[in-house]
Amino acid sequence: MRFGRGPRRPRAIAVTGGVLGALAIGLAGAAAPAGAAVERTHAAARDALRRVEQATTGDPAGGDLTIALRDLAATRSELGPQDTAKANGLLARPSSTGGDEFLSYAGRTEELTCSTRFCIHWVTTGPDAPSLADAKNAAGVAVPGGNGVPDYVDAMLREFETVATKENTDLQWRAPVSDGSTGAVGGVGASGQFDVYIGDIGDDGVFGYAAPETASPANSVHFSAYMAMDNDYSPAEFPSYDDYLVPLQVTAAHEYNHVLQFATDVSFDTWIGEATATWMEDQVYPDGNDWINYLPRWATIPDYPITTFFTPPASGATQTEISQANKVYGSSLFVHWLADRTTLGADGIRQAWNAMETATPEDYAVDALDSRLAPLSSSVSKQFGAFAAATAEWRTAGSGFHDQPLFETYGVPDVTRSALPATGATTPLDHLAYRLYAVPQNGTGSARLTVTAPVGVASSIALVGRTGDALTGTTTVQRTDLPAGGTGTVLLTGLTGFSRVTAVVANTDTRVDVGKGWSSTTGDWTFLADRAQYAVAVGPDTPATDPGTTTTTGATTTTTAAATPTPTATGTKPPVPSTTATTGSTSTTGTTVPKATTLSATTVLAPLRTTRSTIATRLRNHGVARLRRGLTGLAFGAPGAGRLTVTVTSGGRTVATGTTRATGAGRARFTIRTTAAGRRLLKRRSRRRVTLVLRFAPAAGSAQTIRQTLTVRP
Repeated sequence: MRFGRGPRRPRAIAVTGGVLGALAIGLAGAAAPAGAAVERTHAAARDALRRVEQATTGDPAGGDLTIALRDLAATRSELGPQDTAKANGLLARPSSTGGDEFLSYAGRTEELTCSTRFCIHWVTTGPDAPSLADAKNAAGVAVPGGNGVPDYVDAMLREFETVATKENTDLQWRAPVSDGSTGAVGGVGASGQFDVYIGDIGDDGVFGYAAPETASPANSVHFSAYMAMDNDYSPAEFPSYDDYLVPLQVTAAHEYNHVLQFATDVSFDTWIGEATATWMEDQVYPDGNDWINYLPRWATIPDYPITTFFTPPASGATQTEISQANKVYGSSLFVHWLADRTTLGADGIRQAWNAMETATPEDYAVDALDSRLAPLSSSVSKQFGAFAAATAEWRTAGSGFHDQPLFETYGVPDVTRSALPATGATTPLDHLAYRLYAVPQNGTGSARLTVTAPVGVASSIALVGRTGDALTGTTTVQRTDLPAGGTGTVLLTGLTGFSRVTAVVANTDTRVDVGKGWSSTTGDWTFLADRAQYAVAVGPDTPATDPGTTTTTGATTTTTAAATPTPTATGTKPPVPSTTATTGSTSTTGTTVPKATTLSATTVLAPLRTTRSTIATRLRNHGVARLRRGLTGLAFGAPGAGRLTVTVTSGGRTVATGTTRATGAGRARFTIRTTAAGRRLLKRRSRRRVTLVLRFAPAAGSAQTIRQTLTVRP
């Protein structure tokens, strides 16, 4: 299930869930998978039925339809006759009598177009029909008279083959479980291929959905499924896009990964299912970058656990609640981190999914990931501590985050910072959540962060200093893990050289309360270390302390500080400081940054507007063909020292970029270069609606961004 993404217009609920009706395949009364998230009681079954009914009417109080429908299918045998009839009506394929709640082919002739691995189901009449325009063959090449299949259907079939080639062939995910059908149309699907149904679901804000059906073999966690996709992805229904192909591609990659998840372990934790499916979008279509749109909301709630799926109220959801409901999608950033920053890679993510069935507790995603990280002498707890500290300056070029160069284009802000708690006060923090604290620079040469965590609660603490601006500066990190809680300190020296200092406190504890297990209230496991109380203090360094050892990589300096935990009742030993390892450039700790002239917003905006007008005029005069070749010989009237970034997007894709750095006031020349994906997109030589995004980040003063959308002739 996919909620609205910012900063674009928030999307309505996009459904990824469903289960085939029991009457079609005899699922009623079948044993449920063994996942802890499924409660097999009459009350749980009634609750699942209620949630499905709410979700199918667009009521956000229904929560995640995927999980609600899974729960309903697993517990349907607990319902009475009247409720069972309701459930059967909600759990039907589009081609069955009455269809499902979103899509029904009843009373219309169903067409079928198949490739080696997929069959696309569609109709020729009514609101569910796609455009019947047919001017191309199955490969998308124009031919006289077409090939007897709507071009839209052919295009969808090609994209699904691309998706399967990447996810099944290249990344080696388990193939979809066969639905066991032998019929072609009107029944339970096509023989041998995976079934995708086309219909007008976009008017409900639904991008597409993947529906698990039945276990194979019986009583296992490996489920068959089918999918539904919109019939046009029109800008009227999806105004964030002006090209139907972009949302079609993103949805196909995301939802098909859910299908493979169902085949691997249908009882997956919600957060890992959505985070992985969103991560997979970028694996299949790396130039799409749609996943980044979740990060602005994700950045506002670092103190909300990455594993919890929040269900917003039926109406009147606050911005914080909307962000909580979106967090699991933005947490694809953590999946990227695990794949990119460790040696797990994409293959390790798949292996973790394969290990979910044998995790402890069963289907616990963190334990499955730990099983892959353990041979690397790491764990989710350790990685989350490093990840939390890195997000303090995630926009800098040396942060190492996936697609970081695009964060500015997509409006990704700093992660929200909190004020330091009062002296003697404690603040609560849940599992796999963290807080950033703004550290005042009071003129002293060093700062010491002292944190007391509850005994036994794994934690991580850090001080992060940035030298230079938010985009091109370098970062120094002093961090230590407190694997058994207690009191720890980290020391950051050379404060006068930093433009910003941040304290980071993370609850990295991943222990589950096995007795309480899964909580349907929170949509998460019950954790032993939730609401852990932390005492946090930052002051000038007074004890004579070794600041620790330093690791330098590229533009980021990471120092693991020597922690000094207080003795505990369990006799916990202090963590052993890391050994020194140096790679790349030398440490920048303590560097003094020359002060630049502070530029006002008005001073910055004037040349930005002039440059925007110049670029827009050139695009209007020369058209798409010139944009495809790039725009050379451009000049920017820099108001002072800083960095100008220009990005051109179309249909949600970045098609061209350009940057220049000014050392002071004057003319700064730059070129806008077209990306490889942009050249492919612009090759069609049709009119394009593009958006110019210009941003100037001065060396001193606030960065300013302006945008303009215009239509460019062929």
